[in-house]
Amino acid sequence: MEQNTIQTVEINGVKFEIDMRGAKRVQSFRVGDRVKVLVKTYSGYDVHVGAIVGIDAFQSLPSVVVAYIPANAWADPEVKFVTLNAQSKDVEIAPLAGDEIVPTTETILGMFDKAKRALELKCQELDVKREYFLRRFGDSIGSAMAEAAARAEQ
Repeated sequence: MEQNTIQTVEINGVKFEIDMRGAKRVQSFRVGDRVKVLVKTYSGYDVHVGAIVGIDAFQSLPSVVVAYIPANAWADPEVKFVTLNAQSKDVEIAPLAGDEIVPTTETILGMFDKAKRALELKCQELDVKREYFLRRFGDSIGSAMAEAAARAEQ
């Protein structure tokens, strides 16, 4: 039983019969389109959610710029960028289906806010340690270092 490989396609009101065995599927993307980004890693491939943020119309190497949120963004939130062109290796994009579950803007901003609060706490902790050092050891270590430098010059 042979499959029907002829398909009728309508383009701008004109119908064409196309032999699908020799046809190549072309996907069109625009700036702002949401996409899935497949990135090769050491252990295989990871899929991330992203969006097309730019098209660089270089004459010699036209490129598409995609921003994406890494799959491990819960632990270390960041936005990464990848440029796709004829020389790109180990990365692909595909359209994001409308029914796929993706993080919302509020969720992503929440991840950044959480990471920011953690860093602010770390900065406060360093300020406390710095002040403690200055109160307890600042003068004695500073003068000991000056004495050691003076002896080294002699």
